[in-house]
Amino acid sequence: MLKNPPPRIGVKKQSFIGAFIKKKYGVSIRDIAANARRALTQSTVATPCAFCSSTDGVRISTKDKFGLPANSVVCLGCGLIRLNPRPSDRILAEFYSGGGAFSGLYHRKLGFEHVEKALKEVLGNQFKMSESDKRELQDFAQSAEQIMAEAEEASNKLKTYGEELVDYLRPYIAPGSSVFEVGASRGELLIDFRDKLKCRVSGLEPKASSCEEAKREHDIDLVCGFSTDENLSISNQDVILNLRSINHMSDPVSEFRNAWKWLKPGGLLVVSCQESIEKSKYYGWSRATVEIDHLFMFSQRTLSACIAKAGFEILLAEVVGHYTLRKDIESRDAWECRILAKKTDHPEQIVVPDPIEELANLVRNLDHFSEKHAQK
Repeated sequence: MLKNPPPRIGVKKQSFIGAFIKKKYGVSIRDIAANARRALTQSTVATPCAFCSSTDGVRISTKDKFGLPANSVVCLGCGLIRLNPRPSDRILAEFYSGGGAFSGLYHRKLGFEHVEKALKEVLGNQFKMSESDKRELQDFAQSAEQIMAEAEEASNKLKTYGEELVDYLRPYIAPGSSVFEVGASRGELLIDFRDKLKCRVSGLEPKASSCEEAKREHDIDLVCGFSTDENLSISNQDVILNLRSINHMSDPVSEFRNAWKWLKPGGLLVVSCQESIEKSKYYGWSRATVEIDHLFMFSQRTLSACIAKAGFEILLAEVVGHYTLRKDIESRDAWECRILAKKTDHPEQIVVPDPIEELANLVRNLDHFSEKHAQK
């Protein structure tokens, strides 16, 4: 089932920054993003399929959207698409837990004040902006901020991702429920569950500075660490959220089994991430869908199978429009998979996806993408 969101509205600050540095220095935002992720290619490990343990697969691409080496492979046992080899657990832990407000890749705040530092990451520490370039950037920033303010005013009528999620889940979550988010970042998404549904919110986040900011800015307490940490004491939750995080995790079935343990009997698991096969229809595969830090490229079918294998009953599974966290942009294209599942002691029989069908759907969508771009 596909649902169309409101039309795309607004502009992103990063777009203005990208235009400035591309014109002045020949460096793109994509160059900065690739450089930040490059460490993930330095330590890799070959793994069997996380769902069916098969080692048989077909390689469908060799680079990611940033041009970094990344083999995407479709499993011939179940159709789950993964990176193989993938970044090692050690390098992943360093990648997600390291860094501060700017230097960490995730949750970084890339504003005009960070341009010189961002360029140093690509051009080297010897790089320094000239005073005239700084003045030009300041003038550019003032005009851009005015445009973004006008866009923000127009987009205030739109929902944020958190507001949309609360409205979407309101029929399933009782006011006052305990809601725990895995991969909670700075806790922004939990704000709406707390303020609009009066839920008791908390979460898990590996980056210490993000946990500190969640407490300082939003008065939300997060546990700093990974779901694999042995000393975690999480239990008796009404709802577990895994929002746009599961494709970054190295063992999705184990992640869902952890969620099963942390939930009350009959508790709810809410999962969302990009529906990679659907996304390819709009944006292509290597050029937009494959990322070195996305270890899995789920379809609705393969994601549902992983959740069911962990002991859940699928209540709802659909593909919806992709909302961003802020009110600055919403996609017309439906490519976010959203699944609601219930903890059960008697899960239904697991439906193993057909790998040939998964491949056929991908090929069909890439044909659609190619035809659309050929017409432009």
